[in-house]
Amino acid sequence: MGYIMFNYRRLTTALLTGTIVMFSVTGCANTDVTQAEIQVHTNNSQKTAFTSNSDLKVEYTSEELDASFDESTCTKIVLGNETVEITSPGTYLLSGTLTEKSIHVNCNEKDTVRFILNGVQITNSTEAPIVIEEAKKVILTLAEGTNNTITDSRNTTTEQEYSAAISSKADLTINGKGTLTVNAKYRNGIKSSDDLKIVSGTFDIDSKEDGIVGKDLLAVRDGNYTITAGTDGMKSTYDTDTSKGNIVIEGGQFQITSQNDGIQSQNILAVSNGIFTIKTGTGASEALKSNSNINDRQRVDWGNNATTTSDNSESNKGLKSENATYITGGTYTIDSQDDSIHSNGQIVIDGGTFYLSTGDDGVHADSSIEINGGNIDIQKSYEGIEAEKITINQGSISIVSSDDGINAANGSSTGFSMGGGMKNNGQNVTENAQSSTILLTINGGTIVVNADGDGIDSNGSVIVNGGEIVVMGPTNNNNAALDFDSQFEINGGTLMAFGSSGMLEVPTSAANGCCLAATFETQTDDLAFELKDSSGNTIMSYTPVKSYSSAIVYSEKIKNSNQYTIKAGNSSVELTATEGVTTSGNVGMGGMPGNQGMFGNQGKPDMQGGRGGRGSANNDGMSVPSDGIPGEMGMPNTDGVPDKMGMPNADGVSDEIGMPNRGSVPNEMNMPENEDGNNNAIPDKNNIKQKGQNGTDTQDNMNFM
Repeated sequence: MGYIMFNYRRLTTALLTGTIVMFSVTGCANTDVTQAEIQVHTNNSQKTAFTSNSDLKVEYTSEELDASFDESTCTKIVLGNETVEITSPGTYLLSGTLTEKSIHVNCNEKDTVRFILNGVQITNSTEAPIVIEEAKKVILTLAEGTNNTITDSRNTTTEQEYSAAISSKADLTINGKGTLTVNAKYRNGIKSSDDLKIVSGTFDIDSKEDGIVGKDLLAVRDGNYTITAGTDGMKSTYDTDTSKGNIVIEGGQFQITSQNDGIQSQNILAVSNGIFTIKTGTGASEALKSNSNINDRQRVDWGNNATTTSDNSESNKGLKSENATYITGGTYTIDSQDDSIHSNGQIVIDGGTFYLSTGDDGVHADSSIEINGGNIDIQKSYEGIEAEKITINQGSISIVSSDDGINAANGSSTGFSMGGGMKNNGQNVTENAQSSTILLTINGGTIVVNADGDGIDSNGSVIVNGGEIVVMGPTNNNNAALDFDSQFEINGGTLMAFGSSGMLEVPTSAANGCCLAATFETQTDDLAFELKDSSGNTIMSYTPVKSYSSAIVYSEKIKNSNQYTIKAGNSSVELTATEGVTTSGNVGMGGMPGNQGMFGNQGKPDMQGGRGGRGSANNDGMSVPSDGIPGEMGMPNTDGVPDKMGMPNADGVSDEIGMPNRGSVPNEMNMPENEDGNNNAIPDKNNIKQKGQNGTDTQDNMNFM
């Protein structure tokens, strides 16, 4: 194999006349720095090395940001038939075609090596086309207006030291306004074993395995990226030092199609801006059809214990981090076979616009999720938002799910809830030991949930302090619009929850306003709901996009001792609000079997009884004596099952209620049908609308008076 070795300090103009022009490297000692500072929120339970309010910073020096060059002062290299080896610092201008040879950088001196691709075509079928073996720092510049193609056509199963078409063992920065096309038929496209920073450029990468890899750090400031990857689109890999292995993205446009994860960080993923279009695996539609794509865990299904993740399972997530994901802005269109946004630790979303379609969860964290803003439109999902602790402070959130819409849970919960306390076939058991750590808190925002399973579900407690919440829960009687194991407290905001009535649960307490709950004959999707006061004024209204036979409403405008009329289609229920929670119809409330709970038509639950089984009362109600213990009607027997009074049959459907079978949402109900989700609009914080089939807004059907 022939070599041309360039050692800048030893070359003379006499030897290089006409081919290489001597020059002085300028700016190498300039240490001016710009910083991308992204604040990472952490909590004590996380594995990151960062403490609360610490900063994750990426530093860019002036030479890394400056893609300009003076051709007259560059060392010019015209590629030919021999391998090029660069062993000394300097700035090198490369042009021409190189076949079955490579560019090698092997410099043990302390200054920067910069080489500029000025329209090159490099192909190699035996080794990596560009190899950076040693250097303090390397800057690769894409000359403005040029097209550069690197093809790694190795076809071998033998493990080679350099796995990428552009492989670096040193810190590598890429800048410029040119285009780089990478065909990586062996394994990876671009990879650095240290830090990889990309300042600018246009990239078209087709890789057998990963597209872009930065082991210690992958930082992107800007650029345009089209990546087709056989495994992950972009990733970091350092997993033994929690101060490394981060991905920090400040901007750019990304079109990623990957068999596995779109963007995967071994530690922290922090994104402040950018436009992202990501598809992973088979996408959401095929995953939801097969129901066999759940990679990280088996779902809890009617009392079966959850199992842990198999290390051998593939991951097909959109955005993924090992410890924390922090998003402050950007636009994301994700069609993922697995979770669209995932962290094995925590997720914090401060802003951004999200269009998510997923075969599993829209947003999932093993530990916690905090949403402080943004527009989140989960158009298809198994579950919409899931974590052990979920806090929603602000933001506009729309969820369509085939199971639970918002689910506070961990992987160790067992059994299933019947009335927030009765579990395991009605036996009186103690609260799950883990449930005290499971919490959903809603302090604000606009939330619309359309769920085939539970609309809002917590294996622990729910606290609502604010926000505008609409839940369209299940049409079957095996789930509920609201489901919880411990407590459901409302202290503010507005809630309208619609669904079936066979497994109905209502909040345990309401303050600063009153909560009303009622059941009635099943109403079809085109029949509106209204709550009116005694003067006929509309307090709140909504037209659900699916059938419903129960409604739970809360507002600060619902006052104690005032009379109200609930109109649901052709049904009308009149009731007087009592302090806290008032029920009417086939509503089960009260304590565990044998405790001093009660079934009531318009009664207040006995809080000493706790949350009880989903019992039922006569549709004409039942008065509650002053001692809080009901008389003959509706008390559970010793087996925990009430006599005669509207309990579901073995098929899970109450005879009195007549709920339809579980099914998908009809197309005419203004819910998104197309796979691209174009028929679904992100709800405006102050004016939630549905999209019609022609993509135009229909009349606002939610009214918070």
